Amino acid sequence: IRSRIHIHLHPSSLLDIDLGIREHINSLLLAYNESLDGIPIAYRDLSRVSNTLHVSPYFPLCDVCVDVTFTAVRPQKGMILSGTVTEVSDTFIGILVFNLVKWVVPIERIEGFSYSVFQQKWKSKSDVAHTIGQGDAVRIRVEQIENHGGGYMTVLASLPLQDPNGDPSVACGNLEYLKLNLPLK
Repeated sequence: IRSRIHIHLHPSSLLDIDLGIREHINSLLLAYNESLDGIPIAYRDLSRVSNTLHVSPYFPLCDVCVDVTFTAVRPQKGMILSGTVTEVSDTFIGILVFNLVKWVVPIERIEGFSYSVFQQKWKSKSDVAHTIGQGDAVRIRVEQIENHGGGYMTVLASLPLQDPNGDPSVACGNLEYLKLNLPLK
């Protein structure tokens, strides 16, 4: 995502303006950004629009405008994604997606599974060989994105065993089980 942003630098950053700019851009990474409609995970092609800085008449800050290209995770409802289970409880499954962001599958979105306290895994009600536990690679469907403000968001996902259109190749669950038992896309 190519973006032009204004950065307000503290006067202490004037000794190394480029460092001050990079520190500000780095602080934007791995937090939800409303103007980018996603979570920036990297950036490149950083350049100043002008070599002049404008001093704010109200605050002791200098305004610098930069162009930058962000790589961002932009979850959308209905997306089918893969991740690794990082946490399992009787009320949710925590999944690390892209090895960067944690998404949650709450109990009300875990269809066709029941929680086993002894194994600390979710077990399929129709096939006991289909389990989901910590460390498993799983496929999930994005259901809802909640923006909490301040760079925080929650992505709620589900584990439907069938696509709403009946396509078994986009079923969700433990990828190892699905690869053995269903045709996958």
